[in-house]
Amino acid sequence: MKRSLTAVAIPVAAALAVASPASAFTHEVGATGVGNLSPMAFGGLANCASMSFRGHITSNFRTFGDLGGTFRLDSASFEGCTGGARVSPNLPVSFSVDPAGGYSVGLDVNVSTASGTCRYSGSLLGSGGVSRANVGGDIYRLSAGCGGPDQLRLRTNLSYTDPDGGTL
Repeated sequence: MKRSLTAVAIPVAAALAVASPASAFTHEVGATGVGNLSPMAFGGLANCASMSFRGHITSNFRTFGDLGGTFRLDSASFEGCTGGARVSPNLPVSFSVDPAGGYSVGLDVNVSTASGTCRYSGSLLGSGGVSRANVGGDIYRLSAGCGGPDQLRLRTNLSYTDPDGGTL
């Protein structure tokens, strides 16, 4: 029996239309949230257990039901770092969730070694669900001095909640 592509595509499209994608933010603009990126490996310079952060929602697009928005990090600290280097954030940076559940995380850090300090910056992209995502990408050295490479590839997990541990 020969089936047409249209006969197969319609049920798949109908299933996708009723599937409930992950919500970005349930709270309104200005709401406070907390979270972390963990773990984080900065090439051979440092490995950190996590970067804990606190911030607030700056936009809540809600272009598709409850989807979409941006969260700004107001404070952050790197914890459990090994390898002899110190890592510190340059704030503010943000992460955003697009209406399809894709994540983009801005990262701008100083890495200080015995040789000096380098600044690295870039975006980590990925996907996930409510309050969690797996993100990765390249960050690029913007200044010399730490003895690190021109480019670092990072892969980490983003998680975030409201201050009470509920969905942000």
